[in-house]
Amino acid sequence: AFDGAPEPHGHAAILLIESVPHTLIARGVITIHDAVEAVETAADVKNEIGSEMGDTQATLAASLAILKSMSASLSIDVQPLD
Repeated sequence: AFDGAPEPHGHAAILLIESVPHTLIARGVITIHDAVEAVETAADVKNEIGSEMGDTQATLAASLAILKSMSASLSIDVQPLD
């Protein structure tokens, strides 16, 4: 049963996944825009298939909030294109 406490495996997994695009950006493998686009694509897919996968509205909303937070974290570094 879920007791509301943070789940350490989930936190570790999110930290790892959040670090991958930052590492790839730092190494010049992808751009910040590429990373933001990937997170936005993940959010779009989650939104489309969440209910099909049995997500409750609360679970879907929480998942989308995490992805939005990741996108915002990456977007802070985006410089306007001329």
